[in-house]
Order: sequence, then structure tokens, then C-alpha cells
Amino acid sequence: MNCLKSVSIRKNHDHSKLNLLSIGTMIFCFVLSFLFFSLLGPEVSYYDLHVLYALMIGIALIPIHLSLHLFPLWFRGYKAYPRRQYIRKRKTYYITFFCKNPVPRNVYLIALLFPTIVLTGGGLVLALLLPAFMPYILLLASANAGLAVFDYRCVKEVVSAPKHAYIEGDHHNFDIITNEPASA
Repeated sequence: MNCLKSVSIRKNHDHSKLNLLSIGTMIFCFVLSFLFFSLLGPEVSYYDLHVLYALMIGIALIPIHLSLHLFPLWFRGYKAYPRRQYIRKRKTYYITFFCKNPVPRNVYLIALLFPTIVLTGGGLVLALLLPAFMPYILLLASANAGLAVFDYRCVKEVVSAPKHAYIEGDHHNFDIITNEPASA
């Protein structure tokens, strides 16, 4: 196995720009989806959800998003698990997923996009079915779309890899490896 490319999302991309892009994506998705669903359905009185409940659900979104990355890997029989890492420079923790064995490119792509498909797509369908909870559901779906900005950066790198490549490492720092001999 030869390493074709090493990718470090945290080192190659400015963290503050990614956070700003993520927040902008959240706001844009919420405004656009709320306007669309407000025009689509009849006039409905919205359920008043307590702020603490909404905050707890929002905080639970991050581990749910991470665990949904792991389901396609577990389903295909790969040993993957969440991992917490500490960044000394910023004095913060971040959570990522790690797979012990190299994973085929297409399986890794499905694992990266699975939370977006399930949570954002499911949130849009649920907003149609439960119009009284529509603002809260769309807010969570938009927050998930904002979290997925980091995943899209990984997807961009993985899509450029050859189809027969394997991915090794964690969610933010990974190597693209192939079976081809190294070219001289």
C-alpha cells in the first residue's frame, strides 16, 4: 500500500473560516427552508417549546451526527469508534471518528454523507408532517447542515482520489492509499 495523499482538514483550512462558513450555512439553510415551508403549508400556530428543551436537543445533535457517521462503517463490518482529541493551541476538544483498518473510498464517502442524508433529509420530511413543530425541526436540520460543512471538505478530498483507493485515519486527518506501486 502506498500513500497517495495525506489530508489534514484542521491544518490545511483555517478553522475560523470553516466555523464562519458553517454558521453562515446554518443561517442560510434555516431562512431558506423556513420561508419555503411557510409558503407551502397553511397558516399554523406553532408549538411553544421551552428554551431548555430546544437547547438540550441542539447539544445532543453533535453526538447524534457523529454516531451516524459510524453506522455505515459498522454495517459494512469495519471497526470504527469515536475519538476525542485535544488541541493544545486552541485549548479545545473535538470529537472525530476513527477506523482501525483502511476503508474503501466509496464506503468512506457514504459514511461522510450519511448524517446529512438522514438528519437533514429526515428533518425536511418531518417538517412537512409536523407543521406545529416546523421551526424547531428546521432549526435542527439547518444546524446539521452547518455541521456537515466540515464533512463536505473531507468529501471534496475523497472524491478526487482514485476509485480503487482506500482511506486510513480519522475524520479530519486521513491518508488516501492505493495498491499501485509508487511511481519513480
